[in-house]
Amino acid sequence: MDTSPVFWEQQRQTRLQQLHFHDIALASPTQRTTIRDHLLQDIDAFASLARTFKSYVNLTNSISRLPAEVMTHIFRLLTEVDRYNSYASGLGWITASHVCHSWREILLGARDIWAEEIGTIPHWRAISTFLRRAGDDLPLRVSVESSGIAQATSIWRGGRSDFPLRRAHTISWEIDDEKDVEPFLKKFAGENWPKLKKLETRIYDSGEEPEDYKFPVAKPFCAPNLCMWTSESLYIPLRAQSMVTLDLNGWFPLCTTIPTSATGCMRHWTV
Repeated sequence: MDTSPVFWEQQRQTRLQQLHFHDIALASPTQRTTIRDHLLQDIDAFASLARTFKSYVNLTNSISRLPAEVMTHIFRLLTEVDRYNSYASGLGWITASHVCHSWREILLGARDIWAEEIGTIPHWRAISTFLRRAGDDLPLRVSVESSGIAQATSIWRGGRSDFPLRRAHTISWEIDDEKDVEPFLKKFAGENWPKLKKLETRIYDSGEEPEDYKFPVAKPFCAPNLCMWTSESLYIPLRAQSMVTLDLNGWFPLCTTIPTSATGCMRHWTV
């Protein structure tokens, strides 16, 4: 199959030469309808040929012959790149899955990738799609950020009771609006988080003093498997007997408020 631009230009010129526009203008309505139908058939034929050609190119590309395990690893690397482009309108690893059917099947089969990217795109439609593709059993990595998108903020402010936040093994929660502090307290204070292993909380300056976000008398949240908590300008009590790293930045209560059950295995402790 000749795939050069010259070949396709010759085909186009040949087809145009077969069309005599003066004769078409003088033709009867029935004849013009017939000519139009033939042209539409040509368009469909070329579209089909283009799809076939695209599949042919994809199959002959060396990267398409890589094992599924290697492609899955590549997709995971792409997710790491996209993860730092917070709340992007599009994700490169999803775009890559549209290249060909085999790539899409590989990505759809990698449920753990979808489970690690909950919240990367804040729209609820995208989040619900990610959750569905992650399945009902895998722990989740959840990114929670303030956003001007109403669908996103409603999730974190309790507007979506069906959001399975308790399945999260990692939560990154960033707050830049005072209104979002209370939902955080409602989610965590006095609650149990058996799957949570890593928690990142951060409050950006919104005109309030950092000490306004200390809640030493709040009921502690219990996270028996929590290994790391990094927090900036936010503190509530916790019980975490598996804690290894605790990094609290800002003005916080005295260290005596940290439960002794967390200090036995502590390796890194910054207040």
